[in-house]
Amino acid sequence: MSVNTPAENRQVLDKAMNLFWINGVANTSYPDIVQTTGLSRKALYARWPDKTALVHDALTHYRETILGPILAQLQPASLVSVGKFWDFLEAGLTSGEYHGCFLFRSAGGDLAEDPEVTAALSDHLQRLSNGFQGCFKQAIQQGDLPSTFDIQTATWQVLAILTTISSFGGNPSLSGDIPALIQTGRKSCGLK
Repeated sequence: MSVNTPAENRQVLDKAMNLFWINGVANTSYPDIVQTTGLSRKALYARWPDKTALVHDALTHYRETILGPILAQLQPASLVSVGKFWDFLEAGLTSGEYHGCFLFRSAGGDLAEDPEVTAALSDHLQRLSNGFQGCFKQAIQQGDLPSTFDIQTATWQVLAILTTISSFGGNPSLSGDIPALIQTGRKSCGLK
C-alpha cells in the first residue's frame, strides 16, 4: 500500500491515530505502525520522515474528525446547543470505545514539551471556551439563563470537567465516574 491519494492518506492517518490513541505515543513502535497501516517502512518514511511528524498529522486528523464534530454541537449559540454538546459527548463516551482524549493525553504525556501539540491543545481549549461563552451569553439574552449567571466561572468549570473526563477515559478504573462528571457539567451550564 502507498499513500498516493487524499483518501489513502486519511485511511492511514485514521489507523495511526487509533493506534496512538489506544496505546499512547510512547508505547507505539514503528513496527506497530507498519503492521497496523499496511505500509512498508519505506512508504511511511517517504510520507512522514519520523514518528513525530506522523503523530502531528494524526493529531490534526483527530481534531478534524473527532473533536470538530463535538465542538460543532455548540452552534448555533444557545442553551439548547449546550445540551446537545453534552448529549453528543455522553453518547461517544459511553460507547465502550473511549480511551480518553488523544490530544489531552498527548499534551500531558511524552509530547508535553512539543510546541505543535501544546499549540493544538491551547487552540482547542480556546475554541471550547469561546463556544461555551457564546452559548451562555445568548442564553442570557434569550432569558434561558438568569442575568446573574456567571459565564466565566461556568466556563472554567466546564473546562475543568472536560479535562478530567479526558484524563479519566484513559484509565478503565476511573471511567465509571464519567457519567457523574457529565451530569456535573450539565449542572455547571445551568441544565437539569
